[in-house]
Amino acid sequence: MDDFATLALGIPTVNQADYLNQALEVYKDTFHGRHIYIIDNGRQNINRPYQGIKILVQPKNIGVAASWNIICRVAFSSGYTHVAILNDDVICEKYADLLEDYIDDVQAGLFIGYKNWSMFVISYDTFKTVGEFDENFKGAYFEDNDYLWRCKQAGIIIEQTELMNPEQYQQSMSIKTDPSLNEHFENNKAYYIDKWGGVPTEEKYIKPFNI
Repeated sequence: MDDFATLALGIPTVNQADYLNQALEVYKDTFHGRHIYIIDNGRQNINRPYQGIKILVQPKNIGVAASWNIICRVAFSSGYTHVAILNDDVICEKYADLLEDYIDDVQAGLFIGYKNWSMFVISYDTFKTVGEFDENFKGAYFEDNDYLWRCKQAGIIIEQTELMNPEQYQQSMSIKTDPSLNEHFENNKAYYIDKWGGVPTEEKYIKPFNI
């Protein structure tokens, strides 16, 4: 990998290999010289069109938070200062060089888009300061809201930018393919309310569980 590269790419996936394979054909050019870490929660047929792609197959679906944690731990332990994490059903067409220049200019600790967390960039310093994503959020949902609130409480500079909006979105078929992926929504919501005293944007607690 290139010595100057500061930004790795991470993608959790469970059952969207067809669309992910399309995305990897783009990333082999746009993220050339950088590692792409894929957390495969579904034992899928994922292509490796680029030698920098590292596929970490899980014995079961470990969920979003745990997948993000593995990506961050592996990327940061490999020397990257930042990692861009994307959904498996989107494609970001921007070159890593452009993203790295923007990150260097803005100097924020967390970069998010305007639509959702289908793409975001987190720094090593933020991950070290705020800690890992809360794996008590099972499956998917609310782990992103939790981390955003924790970043705000830790004084992390958060940059919301169009650069974190992927160019291509596919209507995700993950839940339609496997409805069980949505089974934790209500429990995750209840856990979030218990932890922060309200739903996202209506939090009342500064410390978890008001302790």
